[in-house]
Amino acid sequence: MEIYNNILIFDTLESTNAHAFKIIEQQQTIEDFTVIATLNQTAGKGQRGNTWLSEPQKNCLFSIILNPVHIPANNQFILSQTISVAILQTIQNYCNRVHIKWPNDIYVGSKKIAGILIENIIMGSHISKSVIGVGLNCNQTEFETTLPNPTSLAIETNTTYDYLHVITEIVSRTKELYNKLSNNRLHIEQCYDNALYQKNIVAPYIDANGLFEATIIGVEPSGKLIVKDTNSQIRSYNFKEIEFVKT
Repeated sequence: MEIYNNILIFDTLESTNAHAFKIIEQQQTIEDFTVIATLNQTAGKGQRGNTWLSEPQKNCLFSIILNPVHIPANNQFILSQTISVAILQTIQNYCNRVHIKWPNDIYVGSKKIAGILIENIIMGSHISKSVIGVGLNCNQTEFETTLPNPTSLAIETNTTYDYLHVITEIVSRTKELYNKLSNNRLHIEQCYDNALYQKNIVAPYIDANGLFEATIIGVEPSGKLIVKDTNSQIRSYNFKEIEFVKT
């Protein structure tokens, strides 16, 4: 293990989120923004139980531990918005056409460049601990054919990057937004809302009743996606209740 800018760096881990939870189990007190990163993740986790596939020593693979005891459990989506906006704004330093695909994938154009997995420990009505896992494709230029639409900073800009520097940028931006959360929540929500992928565009989706076309118009504070279908009917969906259809 090495330490770089207060980031704990491991050569190989199964999952940075899993290792973060091991640290939580072993230590009673953990500082906010304890960061675990790895050069090679062998069993990375993504949303919907998917595996995050990554070429060794090419990408930004890390988890941030927080103690967000001031955030009520029913407001936990603000953490997703905060890290999404932090990654969005970092990538915008390098690329154009950067969007947030609800709930928390980061896209450049129509291609996925980063994913986020947040796992919270709830104590009573508040969040005791939060582990925010991030996978950002940095210098990888070849991907498995099973991945539908990947891209990376290197592909988009034809440049290679110091991935530890990029991680430091994201952590720094996240810390800045998080520390202002009590009086800056509306700004974060607006940044998230304005960056939504396919917002104000008629596009196909699938829900429990089948295929339909709709326009994304925003997100509720709880995290529900709000869309307006072609019959001007407003619908709202929790995570996994609606699927984006690739066009």
